[in-house]
Amino acid sequence: MPGAAVCARIAEVVDSEGRIPADAIPRFASRLSGVSEGKICRLPLIDRTAIRHAVEGLFMEERRRQSARKASSRATVEGARNE
Repeated sequence: MPGAAVCARIAEVVDSEGRIPADAIPRFASRLSGVSEGKICRLPLIDRTAIRHAVEGLFMEERRRQSARKASSRATVEGARNE
């Protein structure tokens, strides 16, 4: 799972529809997998498309997890205030 740092970097380049630009995919895929950007760029289009969907899916999953963690933290603080 990508951590908060990778998620923050991806969030900087996401467009208004929540998609990551195609030219940014190799960089993030390289960071997540340890495979060089050059090797990722040389993959067939169908593989690069699959990688794009995987990176976007991981990004969305991490954002949901961060949102849930933040909501849980808020609920804990609110519960402590009400006691």
